[in-house]
Amino acid sequence: MKFCICCKQIVYPTKKVNWILLMLLCLITSGGWVVIYIPYYFLFKGKKCPICNGNEFRD
Repeated sequence: MKFCICCKQIVYPTKKVNWILLMLLCLITSGGWVVIYIPYYFLFKGKKCPICNGNEFRD
């Protein structure tokens, strides 16, 4: 649990799947999106506040 500076609440930061990007990559690459999206999700996508979508936290 972390304190979100933006909405001033204690929350559990989460990662959410970007379904629009996922479907777009699926259509363009005919399912080859796994090679692109999986590394992006685990390496570059940061955790965000589920309430305000902010990304600044304190312990």
